[in-house]
Amino acid sequence: MIPFLGREAYLAQKTEGKGPYLCSIKLKEPDAYLHHNEPVLRDVAIIGFITSGAFCYGQGAATGLCLISPPEGKDGLNRLSDGDCTVLVEGRSVPATISRKPFLG
Repeated sequence: MIPFLGREAYLAQKTEGKGPYLCSIKLKEPDAYLHHNEPVLRDVAIIGFITSGAFCYGQGAATGLCLISPPEGKDGLNRLSDGDCTVLVEGRSVPATISRKPFLG
C-alpha cells in the first residue's frame, strides 16, 4: 500500500470494522433534492448523514454520498447492508436506496 497521510488511522479503523462508511444514496422521489447534512434513517434510527448530493438526470432522481455509522453490536453490520432507507429532506421523510457501490445507468 502506498503511504499517505492518515494511513495508520485508516488501517486501525479498517481493523476495528467500525464506521463511518462512505456509501452512495439515491432518492426514490424525483421532486426531492439533496444538499448536505440531511439525516439518513433505517428502522427509525439515524444511521448517517448526507455529505453531498444533486439531481442526476441519468438516474432521474437526486443522488449523493453519505457517511453511514452502523450502531455497535450484533445487529450493526445488518444496518449497513445495501437497501431501503429514508432521508429527512426539509422535514419530510423521503424513501431512498443505499448502495456501497455507485449507481450506474
